[in-house]
Amino acid sequence: MIPAASEPPASAPRRTWLRWLLAALIVVVGTAAGVALMLALEAGQDSAPQSWDPRVERLADFVEGARGLPFTSPVDVEFIEDDAEYLAAFRETSDRSPEDLAESQDGADVLRVLGLVGAGYDPEEAADQLVGEGTAGFYDPATKRLLVKGEELTPYVSGTVVHELTHALQDQHFDLEAGLDDEDSGPAYRGLVEGDAVATELAYVGDLPADERERYSTEETELGVEAGAGLDKIPEAVLLSQTAPYTFGLLMREALRFSDGAAAVDAAFRDPPTTDIDLLDPYFVVGDIEAMPVTAPEAPDGADVIDDGEFGALVLAVMLGDRVGVEAAVDATLAWRGDDFVAYRTDDEVCVDAVFVGEDDAGTSTIHAGLEAWAATMPEGSATVTSGGAGVELNVCGAGRYRPHLPARRPRR
Repeated sequence: MIPAASEPPASAPRRTWLRWLLAALIVVVGTAAGVALMLALEAGQDSAPQSWDPRVERLADFVEGARGLPFTSPVDVEFIEDDAEYLAAFRETSDRSPEDLAESQDGADVLRVLGLVGAGYDPEEAADQLVGEGTAGFYDPATKRLLVKGEELTPYVSGTVVHELTHALQDQHFDLEAGLDDEDSGPAYRGLVEGDAVATELAYVGDLPADERERYSTEETELGVEAGAGLDKIPEAVLLSQTAPYTFGLLMREALRFSDGAAAVDAAFRDPPTTDIDLLDPYFVVGDIEAMPVTAPEAPDGADVIDDGEFGALVLAVMLGDRVGVEAAVDATLAWRGDDFVAYRTDDEVCVDAVFVGEDDAGTSTIHAGLEAWAATMPEGSATVTSGGAGVELNVCGAGRYRPHLPARRPRR
């Protein structure tokens, strides 16, 4: 049980826990069932409700008390029992432009080069599976709508409503739509958003009578087993990228709250973390430690640039953990202090060039060793790792022939 937001934990989180948590997340991916994806969608809505649905008013009161912030207006909560109708509602509100679809396909091409998804991976199909099979609800900051799968307010559905109402409260005070649309937004910001909501949900569950807590756990387990069957074809790396903001976001949120109570969490929303090492290692957030600047690699002349920017410690952890083992992945991730990358097409081949640095020479060497071991598992000649004045340099081209790992099992959330 996570304490209510107004009460700091009894002792500070220990950094040694981080190594074990990171290792556990690399080894197994928790089921996405019951995890409500926070999605920035694009549909419109004519009007906001003038009063609370009586079914959820007590849950809204709990969220206000646990989070220490008032709702500025009631939230529109829609309960949908039928799975197909729920997925249709998601599709209706997530109508994406051709440019958005092309960008998601470019992203999939980069994941293929890194060996994290296979040739048949379809990001749109995966999104449908993650939402249709793997969520119990979602809040749309663009339309201010909250959708919940299910009509009866069972303990588990009530917990889902609490989670999503926390997103609505965040949105009313901190403008989630703007935060998610920010070019600097990334896993760390999503971790802050989700970790805060997870903590509030767990505080609600912790206050339930023992028999209702048991029902909550039973429902969660049953939904997890059901969802697991529908998610088995999604590459583990994709599931990990979706679950990390929940798992590590809770740790980051609690580290902030320990440092200065709820005020520190609110301050983080106003000045959000932008580097995903802030998500994986909350001491970066609490200690206000900045990532080190890295000189960006340049695409070859005539190449078509797909994407560029920060590669990120989370992707590094997923890459290495997928192939070279947990210890090397954890060591390299915790040594990470900065990077930059460019992805491009040339001669009908997708390539990724990246540069990584550690806190010092030893840290940079640790990253080098992890990447070198990773490159040795890739198709021959597709990946090279070198060290120079800029840091550890990685080049990967045409490595999409590698077969990605699929989850061996889907543990319960």
